[in-house]
Amino acid sequence: MFFVDKIKEIILDMSNSYQYYQQQNIRLKNEMDRQNTIISDIQFNSNKMRNEIKSDEKYIKKLSENKSSNKYRNSLNDKIKTTNNEIKELKLKSSEINNTCNLLKQDIKEKKEITEILKNNTNNQVDSIDSLEEYNSQLINLNSIFKKEVSILSKENDVLQRNLAEKTKINQEYNKFCENCKLSILLLVSNNEQELIEKSINSILNQTIGFNNIELIILVDNSKNQDIQKTLTEYSRKYPNIRIMEFNDNENIYNKGITNTSTDYIMFLDSNHYYTKKACEILYNKIISHKVDIVCGNYFNITENKTCNFKNNDLSYETEFKSVLENMKLLEIGSILTKIYKKSFLKENNIIFYNYKTCSDLIFNQETLFYARGIILIDEIVLEYESQMDSKSNQMKLQNTIDLLKSLLDVYIYLYNLFSKFCPENDYLVLNLLNNWIMDELSNSNLYYDEFKDLIVNARYLFKLFLDNNNTLKYEKLINFYNCVVTNEYKQAYYEYQKLKV
Repeated sequence: MFFVDKIKEIILDMSNSYQYYQQQNIRLKNEMDRQNTIISDIQFNSNKMRNEIKSDEKYIKKLSENKSSNKYRNSLNDKIKTTNNEIKELKLKSSEINNTCNLLKQDIKEKKEITEILKNNTNNQVDSIDSLEEYNSQLINLNSIFKKEVSILSKENDVLQRNLAEKTKINQEYNKFCENCKLSILLLVSNNEQELIEKSINSILNQTIGFNNIELIILVDNSKNQDIQKTLTEYSRKYPNIRIMEFNDNENIYNKGITNTSTDYIMFLDSNHYYTKKACEILYNKIISHKVDIVCGNYFNITENKTCNFKNNDLSYETEFKSVLENMKLLEIGSILTKIYKKSFLKENNIIFYNYKTCSDLIFNQETLFYARGIILIDEIVLEYESQMDSKSNQMKLQNTIDLLKSLLDVYIYLYNLFSKFCPENDYLVLNLLNNWIMDELSNSNLYYDEFKDLIVNARYLFKLFLDNNNTLKYEKLINFYNCVVTNEYKQAYYEYQKLKV
């Protein structure tokens, strides 16, 4: 009711204002009447003075005949001049009074308009009192709802504050615990089954170096299912040296993980790979004792029951290579998961994971090998993995074929420039990758001509370099394809591409 009373008070004020303006109108009318009376008097006096002047002029004329009356005549002339001046002043004053009257009339007109508006507003306000009462009732209801919402938000805020305090405490314990850790492992949780993820984590927990000497940062896509999220959270609560970092598809989480590690030695692992029990101990002791930038071990393919070692690459174990240029076969050691890296070495050379859709680890691997000033290979299996045929990921690959193909070409271009910088005489190694790209990737795609042309034009110079350097074609049927690309015959090249798919 307070709101309604306030409206009534406003209406009363407006009514008083209306009465006030009516009184002002009466006062202005009286003032105009008075001014009109003054004007009439001025006009009367003016006429009277004109008549006197005429009479005096006649008298002067008569006196002019009498020369003895000059003195009196001059006196009359002065009087006439004075009278004329007074008449001018009266006219001027009359004009000013007329202007004042006009202004008063205009003011009266405006006051009438304002009075009419106030009158109408007063009527409208009176008519809307019922609506305002209803509106006031709605406001009261909304206020009640608002108070309930505030209460709910307050409770949620309390929960958030408690969670924040808990996370702060966990982070403090984590940082304190990890101060004494020897190495950091970045575990990337990809689209795998929960059982495989747990197996991967447990292979880290069971390391002979002691899990208390390991900082484990789990990198997980924030879109993963709730069961996996719950499992990872349980691990992080149980072990103070486990941290979970979420990411999305628009960022390379490895860079974020490296930045947040607490130690100077870093290893990488995927969630369908597992460390052998002594992996961390062997790699860590070797990189510490030899003071090198990279140490690399072997891995075992469980599915194929096959060990991948470096003897196939004519590389000797336990030999310290000061530079990859001592033996270019080192560049064929492709996996980052079998290595341990010195973090300060990565930082000094600004080596990061680039945000390509595929093979960003390939660039990282090649750059670390080129920049390293100390590499050791060891004859120990440090990693095991199972090959997977994920139908969902294969379907996704088909959907993103054009993006993947472009990304691969971008990677090859980057690698070619990298080789040209460090060992231009060996850039053919990158150019040879084009053979595999065409046969393994391009031939299994389904591109329209415009897509195909846009893709090939950007990498044309790589094909030209391949032919100019007399590189050996791995597949003879690619000769026509290469020649068409180099000579800008893209329609014919597209025809050759279609033949590769048969």
